[in-house]
Amino acid sequence: MSDESGDVERKVATEIKNVIEADAQNPVAVAVADDESPMLKIYIDGFEEILEYLSTTDILSLRQTCKCLQKVIDNYIKGKLPAIKVGYGKEILHKDCKLPSSCAKLIKQITVCSSAVDIGSIGKIEDILGNVEKLIVSGTLELESRKTLLQCCTSLKYLSCPYIRGRMVGNENEWLLQTYPTLEHLEMVDMDHSDEMSMPELKIFLELNPNVRRFSTFSTLPLKLMLQSLLGSKVKLDQLDIAVNCLLTEMVDCLDLLNRLYDEGVYKRLHFYARFIYNTDEINQIASVSGLEKLYLAVVMTSPSLPHLPELKEFCIMMDEDPDEAFSFETVAKDLVNVERVYLRLVDSDQLTQLIRHAPKVKEIKVEQLVEGTYFERLVIDLPALNNERKQLAGACKITLYVDDFVFVTTKYALFQTDFSKIELKRADAVEWEHSIFY
Repeated sequence: MSDESGDVERKVATEIKNVIEADAQNPVAVAVADDESPMLKIYIDGFEEILEYLSTTDILSLRQTCKCLQKVIDNYIKGKLPAIKVGYGKEILHKDCKLPSSCAKLIKQITVCSSAVDIGSIGKIEDILGNVEKLIVSGTLELESRKTLLQCCTSLKYLSCPYIRGRMVGNENEWLLQTYPTLEHLEMVDMDHSDEMSMPELKIFLELNPNVRRFSTFSTLPLKLMLQSLLGSKVKLDQLDIAVNCLLTEMVDCLDLLNRLYDEGVYKRLHFYARFIYNTDEINQIASVSGLEKLYLAVVMTSPSLPHLPELKEFCIMMDEDPDEAFSFETVAKDLVNVERVYLRLVDSDQLTQLIRHAPKVKEIKVEQLVEGTYFERLVIDLPALNNERKQLAGACKITLYVDDFVFVTTKYALFQTDFSKIELKRADAVEWEHSIFY
């Protein structure tokens, strides 16, 4: 893109931003572009480039101005910012919740966060529940309410639900003994810690529902018992997500059970979320597990080096130190033999540069919070310099770097260009980077 072209589009974006801000301050006044406005000189094909200079908030505000722009921006969002999910409604269900039937087709996700939800509350939105694809139950529900809720969700693909603690009264986990034809992903949380508790329902559920190809669970469960219950079963999962506390006394036993389950074909891919890493031995033990595709290390209190992990495709890390005091990423970068995706919660630009210099197969990096350094000052990333760093690495793939919306826009304004031969900058919302179990 020429500087002249980029300057026109930047001026248009600035004008749009000013209009949005003026309208926000005075909703009654409507700002109209005059005949000299550069906005009128931009054809629809160039409109997406104008949007690159606006924050996500401004883009969504502009979307509300007229039906024509709404259609154009919706297409832009679906193609460039899929994480925003236009037309994918989310609601929180409580006892007095009133959801208009006109929203039925838009609402795809519902969170039930109160035990006060009863059959009456559920009945009022039964027509909406039929379109729900994702259901999150974050509190305990009365048995009949739970049963009715699940029966109404006839299009359910994802279910996150607590396993009832202990053996109280009745069949609190009866829902696990039913079939759910459309369900693809089950997540279970808040399991009991009792050593006397067996878990036959989980095995039965997964055998009754072979359409469920992914199972996720948090570290509060009796992990060893859960894994033991799946030995010798007919369960076949494409993906198993496990989150554990590395202080767990039975860690070694659990890792051994995972290897046995892999050998039996219970799962194909393992996403492992480990918390409280005090030494490299713990990382080496985790690395010994078969089928390890994703490794997320949270609250790391050592300088990790990774063993050879040929199957590992995604690596995520959250250090327990300030970036300027943390370990060098150079060693880790060289250990990421076949890793294609890296997720960083907090990192400074110099550490990021080490990854770009030394990890040839990495294609995507997402940074939640980037701290200033050599190639990142005043919220502007020096992309040409990073591109040159990447060029010097033999056989290096092109990297897409996903950053905070404000950093992206500021860099775009400063450089005009965000796409280079070996590195491209995109907004965080440009990718749906999922962490099934997130700390």
